[in-house]
Amino acid sequence: MKSHAWFVPLLSLILVATQIGCGKNKNPSGVGQASDVCIIDTGSPNALVAHVAEISGSFYLVGDVVEPGGQSRLFAAAVHAGCVMDDLLITSIGTNPYNAARIVTPTRDGRILIRGGTHPVVPPPSKYYTMVLDRGLSRNHTEIDQSLGYFSIEQYTPYPDGTVVLIGDAGATFGLRKENADGSPVMSFGARGDGNVTISFRASYLSNGRSATLQSDGQILFAVGEVTRPGGVTTNAVASLTPDGRMLSTNSFNAAEGNAELSVASASRTGSGFVGATWSIPPGGGNIRSFLYCASDDLTVDTSCGTDGWTEITLVPNAQHWILGLARRNGGYVGLATSCPFGGQCRPFLFCADENIGLDSGCAHGGLRMIDLGSGDNFARALITRSNGTYIAAINLCPSPFACRPAFACFGADLSPIACQ
Repeated sequence: MKSHAWFVPLLSLILVATQIGCGKNKNPSGVGQASDVCIIDTGSPNALVAHVAEISGSFYLVGDVVEPGGQSRLFAAAVHAGCVMDDLLITSIGTNPYNAARIVTPTRDGRILIRGGTHPVVPPPSKYYTMVLDRGLSRNHTEIDQSLGYFSIEQYTPYPDGTVVLIGDAGATFGLRKENADGSPVMSFGARGDGNVTISFRASYLSNGRSATLQSDGQILFAVGEVTRPGGVTTNAVASLTPDGRMLSTNSFNAAEGNAELSVASASRTGSGFVGATWSIPPGGGNIRSFLYCASDDLTVDTSCGTDGWTEITLVPNAQHWILGLARRNGGYVGLATSCPFGGQCRPFLFCADENIGLDSGCAHGGLRMIDLGSGDNFARALITRSNGTYIAAINLCPSPFACRPAFACFGADLSPIACQ
């Protein structure tokens, strides 16, 4: 059984529930505050957003609703500009009591595609599914694919031709899968003939894929996550493949020796290589730290950027920090993270870094912008880059434990808060 006890602060957010309605939280537009935050009220006491997509002028959110007994159903919500919710779907896959929606994207014929997982007993979900909906969130078709056996998706990376590569856990190993915009597999991806790739790391007994990105010239696909070796040592795991899924190389490394580390996000660099984001967890407790790192095409840490290849991202001292999203921007990178100070409230924040992964003092306030959404703990979930170069931050508002509401807010290229329209 795969066990990561140090995930408890984040995994405590995985219980969800929902209530029809949509509220707008108008805060003064000042330092660290979002001027228009759209809060989705789904009718139950605990619900979490996993992903947001802007499709034809509307915002589509997907996530999980958790019932009082612990069972979970997936939800999808369609929201217009001005935070007017048009449609809400809460459902399960067949009779399975545990269901998760993780990614929402458009299809080529104008419909909505949800990707996620479902399981008959306990999480994490093991049966991968795709669900096609019309714009009004009426179900058209659901497909369960078990060609990987177990597949729990984490993130995806788009290709220029409209296909996507999904990455996640394929039963204690990296799993990648390439799909068309309608959710059908791209059979030519990898060498198996079913559109799937699994990656094993030398002298390891389990690994997990968490993010993938294409090199800026499209010649290499990078995949990142973590690998745990005999003895329980967990390190950042990185892999490179050809764009069509043929293996090139693997490697592993750490920012702080002795810490358990896992790469959770990635973005392409100008030229070659990629930038990754990692959590560093000290043994026996202590604050979880987050770092950016530069990697070369050969998967080694590029010491020419940051401090010997690394930059620690912190909002306040004496706090835990989790990076949840990373994307390229003009001249560098933008990221979304959560800061949880000792004895204080957890807050999401945005950061921007230059090409050498140093904080960009010309962006936001010294490269950092806290997102203050009021009392209670609030947690970053996903960062989405819009077609106009601005950003959507998906956030879970949790005024008390296991009582969360999904929300999202928009920010300009300089990370200033803007209306989502």
